[in-house]
Parts: sequence; C-alpha cells; structure tokens
Amino acid sequence: MKLIGTGHIFDIREKVRKLIEEERPQAVCVELDEERYRDLLRRTFPADPLALLQALLAALHGTVPGNDMLGAVEGARSLNIPVFLIDRPIGETKERLIRAFACEFLNPLEVLRKLLVFPLCLISQFEMSESPSSQDPLEDMVREFERDPERYRRALGLLFPAFKRALLDEREDYMAFKIKKILEEYDRIAAVVGAGHIPGLRKRLSGIRLEIATLSEILDA
Repeated sequence: MKLIGTGHIFDIREKVRKLIEEERPQAVCVELDEERYRDLLRRTFPADPLALLQALLAALHGTVPGNDMLGAVEGARSLNIPVFLIDRPIGETKERLIRAFACEFLNPLEVLRKLLVFPLCLISQFEMSESPSSQDPLEDMVREFERDPERYRRALGLLFPAFKRALLDEREDYMAFKIKKILEEYDRIAAVVGAGHIPGLRKRLSGIRLEIATLSEILDA
C-alpha cells in the first residue's frame, strides 16, 4: 500500500490528486471522519482555536485547511474508486483533548515536571536543528521533522504526554485498525494522512509492505 504524508495547510491539492491518479490504487483512505468530511465539502470550518490557527496558516499559503484531503478525494473520484474515512470521530477527539488539557495544566505536579524537562527538550532541538533551506519557515520545519521524526515525537511525549496520546497515538491506533480492515477487501490502497502520523502508522502497519510518499517530496514535485 501507499502511505502519503501531507500537510493540511499547504497548497498541494493538485499534487495530491495527481499522485493518486498516477498511483491508481483500488481505494483511497483519507484522514477524515464523517463530520469533517461534510464540513470540507461544504467549505465550512469549526471555530475552535486549532481550526482557526490552521485556517490562518493555510491563508498564508493561499489555500484553505484540508485542501490536501480534497485532492485525495478528487483523485479517487477521477478513477471511480471508493473513498474511506479512517479518522476517529472529531467529537471524541475533542473530548479527549479537553481531558488532556486538564491532565497537562491543572495538575501542579505535572506542571512542575514540564518545567524540569523543558530545558532538556529545548537543548535537544537546538543541537539537531539546521539552517533554513527555503523561504518558507513552515516548509523548513517539515523538512527538519522528516529528518528525525521520532525525536520530535519523543519531545512531544515528554512535554505533553496526554496531548500526544489524544492527537497522535489513539488516532493512529484507530486509523491503523481501519486500514487493516480495508486491506482485507482491497489489495492496493493509498492512505492520505498528515505527515506527523507517518512514523506512528509505519510502526502500527509494520507487517504490511509500505511505500511512503513524504510531504517534502510532494512539496518539491
């Protein structure tokens, strides 16, 4: 199967569509649930802080959040193949994030722990960082992340373990389960997910032959 890492705020809709058409899978999986899928098709976006931040960053790139997923859906439609929504329901994720916020910031011992580990994480990031290679700082962040994604995931887990579980680990468990079920019916599928999920999904799909298309490769195409 093909695992395609994308960025929700970059203007890569046509690149993702073309990649799907060139790959010619039997089915396409996208990092969406029913609610987010409907909102994306209607061009309506929730007013929560994370969605508003994504909208602002996407506007800086002349696009709208989720255009990468639209490209995947359009590629599937052009091939007349099914689209599967593999992300956990957004309502459940929001509930988990609210609980994560309480765990991370309302527990004095946890706040103290963060103050102790933060300098170590900061030093680690500066030791590994390289000079910018493009005019876009967000693209530079993507390339830096893809050089050693596990380092950044470990740092996130050290600083914000509850947020990491809610945003990455639990959702990747869910997506990997859905992908495995779809592979029981289709031999060749393409799964389009945010680049940050690629390391976690690669581990969870370790028994499956994977081809990876990274966000850096898509941006450079």
